[in-house]
Amino acid sequence: MKYKLIAFDMDGTLLDKEGNVPPATVDAVHRAMDRGIQVTLATGRMFRSAARCAQQLGIHIPVISYQGSLVADPWNGSVLLHTPMSIPVAREAIAVALEAAAHLNLYIDDELYVTELTDGLKRYADRNFAQPHVVSDLASCMDKDPTKLMVWGDAQVIDKAHTLLTDRIGPRCLITRSYKTLCEVGHADTGKANALKFLCGMLGVQQSETVAVGDGPNDEDMLEWAGLGVVMDTAPDDVKTKADWVVTRSPQDGLAELIDRLMGPDGA
Repeated sequence: MKYKLIAFDMDGTLLDKEGNVPPATVDAVHRAMDRGIQVTLATGRMFRSAARCAQQLGIHIPVISYQGSLVADPWNGSVLLHTPMSIPVAREAIAVALEAAAHLNLYIDDELYVTELTDGLKRYADRNFAQPHVVSDLASCMDKDPTKLMVWGDAQVIDKAHTLLTDRIGPRCLITRSYKTLCEVGHADTGKANALKFLCGMLGVQQSETVAVGDGPNDEDMLEWAGLGVVMDTAPDDVKTKADWVVTRSPQDGLAELIDRLMGPDGA
């Protein structure tokens, strides 16, 4: 078959509005794996959330989490690639984001650190199967290099934070927008495309044999790098220009039709 590896974004792509993978999509993933196509996840979510989803799907190859900052085995947690920010750069990013009056999530060793526990944060933590650690100051709580910083708030706040972060630390960090209300800061060498390239090298899969499926600006590098880039029809127009196919996700079947298409005459 032409394609040997499919990498799925989670939110807005693989998952439905309730945060679940539709049963028809689960069945289609199993059919793909039975045909010899390897399937993985490429998400901005915490590893623990990606691992839970991978286990539900029966995925046994490493998954990509934290926007490409971490590649790890979803069953035993063994880390194959981890590219964190340095503590000094993370502290600078925190200071810049606070200038915009944004809220912050900090991630160290797949643990979530915050300075306040709002209802929204509780829901976020539940979706990621995390127990937040509430600290008085994120900048001083770090004793290890953090994997990622997430900056969130209303759209105007995040517009300002994104501009400030890009201007001040852009060359030294990867700054991505997945939604209007948040942006994420990681090491400059991260990103879903770089992580997917690493994973393909480990698995012996050629770039031309890969499929990347996503829906947001944080998927653009992966969509462009993969042999076939597939984007949801709900994606922003500028993201759609980075993909080869634009598809509609069925409310009932999710991405089952796409997976079967990849195994059929068009994709084989």
